[in-house]
Amino acid sequence: MAESRRVEPDLTFIKELTTAGGDTLKKCFQCATCSIVCPISPDDKPFPRKEMIWAQWGMKDRLVKDPDVWLCHHCGDCTAYCPRGAKPGEVMGAIRKASVEYYAPIKAIAKAAGSVGGMIVLLIIPVVILLAMLAVNGTLHIPEGKIVYSKMFPQLTLVDPVFISAALFAIISAIIGIKKFWADITTEKIGVGMPLGESIKSTIAEILAHSKFKECGENKNRLTAHRLVFWSFVGLFIVTNSVLVIHWLHEFGYVHYDTPLLILKPTKAPVQFLIKLLANVSAAALFLGCILMIGNRMQAAEKGVNSTFNDWALIFIITTVCITGILSEVIRLLELKVAYVVY
Repeated sequence: MAESRRVEPDLTFIKELTTAGGDTLKKCFQCATCSIVCPISPDDKPFPRKEMIWAQWGMKDRLVKDPDVWLCHHCGDCTAYCPRGAKPGEVMGAIRKASVEYYAPIKAIAKAAGSVGGMIVLLIIPVVILLAMLAVNGTLHIPEGKIVYSKMFPQLTLVDPVFISAALFAIISAIIGIKKFWADITTEKIGVGMPLGESIKSTIAEILAHSKFKECGENKNRLTAHRLVFWSFVGLFIVTNSVLVIHWLHEFGYVHYDTPLLILKPTKAPVQFLIKLLANVSAAALFLGCILMIGNRMQAAEKGVNSTFNDWALIFIITTVCITGILSEVIRLLELKVAYVVY
C-alpha cells in the first residue's frame, strides 16, 4: 500500500514560481505529454510531469530537493508539444532558481541575483570594493607613461587579495550548498545505481562532451554554443593559473624573464607564445559561443521557449567579461589610456 502524505500547499512558493517564469503553471492538465516527448527523461523516474504536479500543489519541500530538475536541459521539446501551453521547461527553470536559493549559504545573495534590482546591487558592491582598494593603494588615478595594468592594479595588494578571496568565497559557498543538497537527495534511496567509479567516469564524460544536447529535438544547435563556452573557460582557467604561477615564481627569484619561461616576449619564448595563443584562441571561442548562445535563445523565444532572468543575467555577465577582456588587450596594444578603465 502506498504511503499516505498530507499535502500542505505553500502558496507563497507557488507565487514565487509564477513570478520566476512559471506563470503558465496552472494551465497544466497533467496529461504527461511533456514526459513522453522529452528525449532525456529517464524511464524509471520521468520528468517533468511529476514536477508540474508538485508545483501546482506548492510542494516546495519535494521540489527543491528533486535532483531530476537538474537533468532538464530546457531544450524546449516539452514546451513545443504541450497541448495546453503550460511550458514545463520554463517551470523547471523556475524550480531550479528556487532550489539554488534554498541551498545557498547566504540566501539574501541568491535571492538578489534573481531580480534586476538585486543584480544591480550585487554588481555595484564589487565596484565599490575595487574603488576602495584602489584608494587604499593610492592608485585611484590613470598612471602616466606606458600602459602597464599593474601600475594601477598592483598584483600583491589588490588583484590577488580581491580575486582569490572572491574565488574562495564562491568555492566554499558551492561546497556548502552541494553538500546540503547531496545529503537531502540521499535520504531516500530508490534502487541501486552504478558503482561510484563508473558514475564519476560517466559524469565527467558527459560534462566534457555535453552529449545530452544532441538528444534535444527543438534546439540541437545549442550544443555548439555550450561546448565553445565550456572549453573556452577551461582554456582561460589554464592561462590564468599559468600566468599566476610564473609571476610568483619570478617574484621569488625562481624564474627570470630572460629564460625560456619568459611570458612577455613571444618571439623569444615558446612557453609564452603558447600561453598567449591559448588565451587569444579561448577568448575568441568564448565570444563566438556567447553570440551563438544569445542567438539561439532569441530564436527559441520566437518559438515560445523563454529563458529565465537568471539565464539571461549569466549570459550577459559572461559576454560582458569576454568583450571587456578582449578590449583590454586590444586597447593596451593601441596605447590608449582608456585601457585602464576598460580593464
